[in-house]
Amino acid sequence: MIEDGSGLSLEASVDPDLRAAEYVLGSLDAWDRAEVTRQATTDARMADQIRVWERWLAPLLDAIPPVAPQWNLHAALLKALPERSE
Repeated sequence: MIEDGSGLSLEASVDPDLRAAEYVLGSLDAWDRAEVTRQATTDARMADQIRVWERWLAPLLDAIPPVAPQWNLHAALLKALPERSE
């Protein structure tokens, strides 16, 4: 648990509306995303906040054209990874 100096964990001191927005935007790390996903299954208020942000941000998806990855992206990623020793 990370402390912020107030005696509360950072997770407890973050505005739930902000966490819902970050969840919808995809800007949370894997641990925080899993935590918000879990919270949304047991906390109707969090689930509602997520739905509000999804509805509010959805029109932006229409404004952004899809971008296809370069044909050689997969090979470039594999080349950039360190070799595994077995």
